[in-house]
Amino acid sequence: DMKGADMQKGLSKLRESLSALEVDEYRDFFAMVDDDHSGKLNAKELQQALKMMGMEAPDEQIEAMIGETKEGDDQSAEMNFEEFLTLMAIFVGPRGDQQEKDTSTQALRHSSYSPR
Repeated sequence: DMKGADMQKGLSKLRESLSALEVDEYRDFFAMVDDDHSGKLNAKELQQALKMMGMEAPDEQIEAMIGETKEGDDQSAEMNFEEFLTLMAIFVGPRGDQQEKDTSTQALRHSSYSPR
C-alpha cells in the first residue's frame, strides 16, 4: 500500500542521512552486541544495545521496534544491520555538527562493554 511505501522511502532517507563515519561506528557497535555473531540482533541483544546507550525499553517495546523497521514481507523477530541503522537514525539521528547528538555516540565509543 502507498502508506507503507512512503514509510519505507522515509526510513531509507533517514538511513542515508547518516555519515559514513556514523555507519562505521554503528557497524562496530552492532558487531559488539551481536552475541551469537548471527549478523542479526534478537530482542535480547537489541535490549542490551539500548541499555548500553542509556535507554531502557520493555520487551513489548523492543519487539515493536524490531517490527517497525521491517521491509517487505520480512516478519522475522530479529533485526539486521540495515534495520538497526534505521532504528539508530530514528533514535539518535544524524549527528552533523550538533554537539548534543555527539554524546550518545561518544558514550558508545567509550563504553567498556564486557558481556557477563
